Amino acid sequence: IIKSNLDNKNNEIKLKSKLIDAFNPNNLLKKGYAMVFNSNNKIISSKNQINVDDDVTIRISDGSIKAKIKSK
Repeated sequence: IIKSNLDNKNNEIKLKSKLIDAFNPNNLLKKGYAMVFNSNNKIISSKNQINVDDDVTIRISDGSIKAKIKSK
């Protein structure tokens, strides 16, 4: 019974670890996604949050890139 309980808990831990990895933003960046931040370091999730000539920072898996919005 103890071994069965330990096996169940071990499986729960593995499952929760996989869920944590799935929601880890760094793992998403490794898949080719990017996060875009405005000049106040707030995430941009809509084109309505930026304007032409705004400066943004694009975060990718191996660092960040500074950019200026040219058009919407």
